[in-house]
Amino acid sequence: MQYNGRFKSFDFSKLKTYPINERKNKVKASDILNPKDIITNHEITIDKEILKVAQLTVEMATAGKPVMLMLGAHPVKLGMGLLLADLVNKNIFHHVAGNGATS
Repeated sequence: MQYNGRFKSFDFSKLKTYPINERKNKVKASDILNPKDIITNHEITIDKEILKVAQLTVEMATAGKPVMLMLGAHPVKLGMGLLLADLVNKNIFHHVAGNGATS
């Protein structure tokens, strides 16, 4: 199929690839969080500002106000996807906006 759009087509001949086993990952398996650990591990300290945002978020959601979560893919990549989904299911977040990798 020929592309006839108004923008230049992507030139795949300039794309350089390499085997995935040579890729250096920025995240190690030990970096991934388990949501259960956050709830049960009392050694985790939470910054006062983050705690305030969490409290306000719950207050607004409880009051029936719409709460939007905007994020990049890192929370999901680090294992927080199930926790975020649980908060959506509990009507804490009414809208989630993220980049392509978030979905």
